[in-house]
Amino acid sequence: MLSRQSSNATIVSGTYIHIIIVMLHWFVVAVSSGMSFLLSTTLAVLLFAGMQLYKVHLASHEWSTIVGGFLGSLLFCLVLTVSSDIATILC
Repeated sequence: MLSRQSSNATIVSGTYIHIIIVMLHWFVVAVSSGMSFLLSTTLAVLLFAGMQLYKVHLASHEWSTIVGGFLGSLLFCLVLTVSSDIATILC
């Protein structure tokens, strides 16, 4: 009986994973360099502003410092995308 329940749980979790993958494919859309530049710039400015607003909270605890580092790495990726899009647009 126990093995049947675990196999059913595996089937159900596999089904959920498949549904999530299909949903992600709907949201992944290629955009032009100009639109990527606008989106990345907007997100980078908003993320930087949010990090500045919450800098005291991001530095107050160990786990929030880790979250701040993760947000900083996202900001770095966005800035790289902006610089790449500028190079693509201008050249």
